[in-house]
Amino acid sequence: MILAGERAQDRSAADRVVGQVDRFGERTLAASLREREIINKKVLDAESPGQEPLTYPMNYAMNLIHMDRPADALQVMQGVEERSRAEDNPLQLTHALMILGTANLQLGRYAEAGTLLIEAKRTAESGVGSRNTDALITARQAQLAGASGDVSSMTKLRSQALKLAGYGSPKHQHSLARVLLICAQLALAQSEPELAEEWSTDALALSEALARQPDSSADVGESLLRLAQARAALGKSSQAAALLERAVRCITNGLSADHALTAEARSALNSVTQKSQVLTYNRCRRPLYTRRA
Repeated sequence: MILAGERAQDRSAADRVVGQVDRFGERTLAASLREREIINKKVLDAESPGQEPLTYPMNYAMNLIHMDRPADALQVMQGVEERSRAEDNPLQLTHALMILGTANLQLGRYAEAGTLLIEAKRTAESGVGSRNTDALITARQAQLAGASGDVSSMTKLRSQALKLAGYGSPKHQHSLARVLLICAQLALAQSEPELAEEWSTDALALSEALARQPDSSADVGESLLRLAQARAALGKSSQAAALLERAVRCITNGLSADHALTAEARSALNSVTQKSQVLTYNRCRRPLYTRRA
């Protein structure tokens, strides 16, 4: 017989493992999501409805967002914001608002995302949040500004997010790799490949240091994808192909073969390969000498 306290201890240990995987960047989320679903079943067996720790639905929702399932994330988060307010827990509320804002942003619901992220930012800055969380919220606000066409605000928020994450300082926040990837993607959208190359290179170094295997981490894969896109934009297509081949492997292993990022990496690889083939063909057709008149 397993006592309720023992079940709770087992769940907490498992939840810490999954939470640490999410937190420190080794995104092998296909496996992480399966573990999370097992944890949730144990929670339902042991806890009364509405009494489970809020870290469970919030961590699960973040996994779903990474798996490109924002609608499912919102469903999982039902009641979490209200419980955080009722329990007068501003730290939990900050995280709940950030998750809800991110899911709405992913769904293209910009007005809802903006309202949620503004409150999350205000709560984080009131002294209850960390610079790590504040950096992530600010990066999401930069994403929102970019999606809304507000380039001036996007640029300002992007710089703030990097500073909050400790970019360029001896001690950085755990969120720095994610912030760098968001900023690199925004730079690519604004035709700033030099910045995108710099930020994705640094994100890759951080993610590779945490990866368990060379091709296991989705964060490594996304860093490779952004770096390849930056180099292709800079006319370095020959370098981009090898990066994209590994990006496809990493994202497939870390997320899934049918994830949107995997499709994006495959499409970029096909594009770079086709361009390389055209250049090779044109060089082969070039005359070896010019006949004199």
